[in-house]
Amino acid sequence: MVDLHANHIAPQTGGFEPARSNHFSLELDIPNWDKVRLALNNVKAPSETSEEIEINFGNEVRYVAGKTTFEEIPLVINDYVDEEVAKTLADWRKLVYDAETGGVGYASEYKVSGAFLALDPKGEVVQEWPLVGCWPKIFDLGERSHDDSTQVKINVTIRYDKVSPPVFGGGGGQQQGQQQQ
Repeated sequence: MVDLHANHIAPQTGGFEPARSNHFSLELDIPNWDKVRLALNNVKAPSETSEEIEINFGNEVRYVAGKTTFEEIPLVINDYVDEEVAKTLADWRKLVYDAETGGVGYASEYKVSGAFLALDPKGEVVQEWPLVGCWPKIFDLGERSHDDSTQVKINVTIRYDKVSPPVFGGGGGQQQGQQQQ
């Protein structure tokens, strides 16, 4: 018989602590990133897709992996008038394209390293996804309207070259791999 109870989920003795969608951080190696990180409202975790190669042989088909690409990371950031959130992002974007000169920067000037972090309920890193070659592809200062007084959201899309294999931490409570009694 199969157990149908949920006694194993987040019990007092530890184990099966749920990962929460609001326990995350994004770290990027740009000046003043701490202010942006504290204003970060929403981020999509890194994802990758492999093309498929179709191989026909006789009356059958086989599939193998082809080129892998990494999806862009959209960010939604709360804007604050007394912090340099928008300015920090605008300064980084200006390294990609400078509207005053029409010049495009060198990749070595605007690409940075970073990491997507999944956190446990106490703020300890349980997953770290190292990001390579991050840069702001889209910089959108959000919408303004006299119809409401909601907080302004800045939308930034991060393009990156690749994500390294994730590093998994132990997290709090019961250690990974430890069996529930």
